[in-house]
Amino acid sequence: MENKKKKKSVAKNYIYNLMFQVLKVILPIITTPYVSRVLGAENIGIYGYTLSISAYFILFGSLGVAMYGQREIAYNQENKKEYSKIFGEIVIFRIITMSISMIIFGIIFVSHGQYDIYYRILLFVLDFSYYSFLFNILQISLLIS
Repeated sequence: MENKKKKKSVAKNYIYNLMFQVLKVILPIITTPYVSRVLGAENIGIYGYTLSISAYFILFGSLGVAMYGQREIAYNQENKKEYSKIFGEIVIFRIITMSISMIIFGIIFVSHGQYDIYYRILLFVLDFSYYSFLFNILQISLLIS
């Protein structure tokens, strides 16, 4: 019975992952022509420039924490005390790195500059990156428990 339940869970996860991957391909195909027409060539260039700079801050804020967290939690899923300790450490580390990243980004780019409105908008991208991490860790913890 346990094996059958596990196979059903794997199939369900596969379907969800497949749907997510298909949406990642289809949505840009649908939205890119509309956004290109509305923004125009110059604003798309500005957006691309500001997004590339924001990507560096997201990279610093992430530091591979999600993959490390998944691995460590998977190794210690039987030991609930160690699991909880690792989970807490990972969340605290991610909060610290993302906070530092957002503060530096805000000081350098949002407060002044030629494209400050674009950087303000992309500060939300940093926020979403942070919240998506918390969602992934919460999802992992619910699946393991």
